Amino acid sequence: MSWKKKDEYNPKNTIPTVKHGGGNIILWGCFSAKGTGRLHRIEGRMDGAMYCEILANNLLPSVRALEMGRGWVFQHDNDPKQHTARATKEWLRKKHLKVLEWPSQSPDLNPIENLWREMKVCIVQRQPRNLKDLEKVCMEEWAKIPAAVCANLVKTYRKRMISVIANNICDVLDVVQHDEAIDIEPKVHETEKNAESHTPSLEEKVPDPFPSKEPKYSDDVLRLTLLRDHFKEEDMERFQKILGLQNLFRVEFLFSDLEQELKAARLSQTNTSEDIEKALEAILEASETPILDEIERMLDAQENTDLQQEAGEFIEEAAILDDFQELVFTLRQKYSNARNSAPLAVGSQLHPDTAQLLPNLFAKPDMCCSNTDWACVSPQMVTCLPEQWKPGPDFYGVSWEPVLVTAGAGVIGFLFLFWRSILSVKSKSYLTTEKEMTDRMERLEQEKKEILQKVAELQQQGEELKEKQKQSEKSATSSLEKIQELENIVQEMERQNERLDKENNLLARSFDDERANTAKHEDVMSEMDKTIEKLKRSRKKTQDALSKATILMDEAKLREDAQKVQRQVLEKDIATLKEENLSLHHAAKLWEEKHREMSEQIKVYQKSQKDLEDSLVQKDHNVEVLSDLLGDLEACDDLKDGVVANGEASNDKQTVIQNRIKQMMDVSRVQTTLSVVEEERDRFMTKLLNEERGQERAGRTISAAGA
Repeated sequence: MSWKKKDEYNPKNTIPTVKHGGGNIILWGCFSAKGTGRLHRIEGRMDGAMYCEILANNLLPSVRALEMGRGWVFQHDNDPKQHTARATKEWLRKKHLKVLEWPSQSPDLNPIENLWREMKVCIVQRQPRNLKDLEKVCMEEWAKIPAAVCANLVKTYRKRMISVIANNICDVLDVVQHDEAIDIEPKVHETEKNAESHTPSLEEKVPDPFPSKEPKYSDDVLRLTLLRDHFKEEDMERFQKILGLQNLFRVEFLFSDLEQELKAARLSQTNTSEDIEKALEAILEASETPILDEIERMLDAQENTDLQQEAGEFIEEAAILDDFQELVFTLRQKYSNARNSAPLAVGSQLHPDTAQLLPNLFAKPDMCCSNTDWACVSPQMVTCLPEQWKPGPDFYGVSWEPVLVTAGAGVIGFLFLFWRSILSVKSKSYLTTEKEMTDRMERLEQEKKEILQKVAELQQQGEELKEKQKQSEKSATSSLEKIQELENIVQEMERQNERLDKENNLLARSFDDERANTAKHEDVMSEMDKTIEKLKRSRKKTQDALSKATILMDEAKLREDAQKVQRQVLEKDIATLKEENLSLHHAAKLWEEKHREMSEQIKVYQKSQKDLEDSLVQKDHNVEVLSDLLGDLEACDDLKDGVVANGEASNDKQTVIQNRIKQMMDVSRVQTTLSVVEEERDRFMTKLLNEERGQERAGRTISAAGA
């Protein structure tokens, strides 16, 4: 986009140039807020496949080299032919790249156009000799572009869009291309920036910033919690001074609402981080511009109420808007998963139609050319200033365009302030009251009357002197001198009278202004009285709440005292339980010792039981033997009636009987001993069972005491 002056193409301001020969190169480049990316030379015809290859080999490596993360947005160049190709759209979809939608052929909306212009100026100064040298110079100059220039282009993108909208050139852009002797024009322009540079929709609902009724805000809003957390106290005082307290409450309410929406979106999204970022981005786009617009309306309203606004206050208003815009993105970053997101602006290729670069091959104005050659001659602007006054390619590293725009804006602002100061009456603050002004005017009237009376007396004296002059020729000279003096006095008095009239008029106007100011002050006082009444009501409510809180505190103290008493009782119970626990531990130790003793006795009893069982087995064997003997005795009784052959057999039989009787006696003694042993065993077993029951009871008692 070029703005032409009225007499720009006059013959005295142009020189002929030739646009043939030399050749050209096509370049693709990109940049972001962190600096420039790769610069690539395109050879051959550009199509969708080549464009995708360029993006894959240059765009993504540039993003990684600049450490952009994933929170960047991609902007194509001014030529949409390759961007709308199906292969290009499919490649962008597979790579999950966010693409900014904007009208093509809109160089005003493409920040990389500024970089191309800066590089063209530098290339003109270096004068490349051929295409290879031209490519080398382009690479070197592209790498020299400061990162601060790139960051400034991305940062001012929103202001650029606002200016375009204000000039009604979003739909139809009058694109005027200048043919220069040494030029580089982009063929494929791609710029990339953060979501903050995208202008959101302005069709969002925004409440009326000046409602007829005063809204009711919550306690957090009235305390300005959110703003005080993000800004210092001096900043809050500056905001209150410029916006006013009610507007500051309104701003706090808007940002609190935005924070609630971001928080709700962050909690409601259970999908991937990309979905969360999309939801947060949508809320930011829908809320940022309405909030900033409402703040601007507040500032405009404050400006209308105070017509004598100084020029420095405009700078403060711009700083306030920047601070609130920073707060918007701080809230956005607070609920974001991607902390490493940064704006990226990706650049463009060079257009082949107007990129004629070899100045040493161009024809000079005085050279002979054919009719076809002269048909390519186009006018070019030159300066008529002396050599030492000619401007350089930039202004201390900054492009001339923003400098000239800033200077023009300053001149327009000065003219506006001057015009307003002429048409408006400057409001003054007087320390005098209306009564004093009235007294002063009366004194001035009295002085005026006295002066007029003196003038009349002096005139009368002049007449008398004239009569005396006629009567006496001798005193003519002295009389003439006196008359001249009196005339001078009269003239001085007349001039003084005129000055008094002017002062009287000024005082009258001042009196009217003071009366108007007094009426305004009375209105302000009435508003202040209403505010005081509201504050009194709020104070009464606060006192009622304080009394209720005092009653609740007294009740809490009583409950606290009761809890202290309960605590003391519990502490005593705990001390008693501790003593019982110690005694139970002592008893447990005694029971453990008894248990060890009983265990040893049980072992002894078990050993003796085993011995007794062995002896019992032996006795059972003896019983069996005795049973056999008894059977033999019964057999002997059966043979008692038989005849014995000799006396030896009778003696043997008696011996056998005696032996069996002895054995039977031994068996009876053994049975008696066994019965005694069994009784002893039963007694010990009973005692052992009793000890085990006592041990179990002691264990339960110890466990209960420990619990």
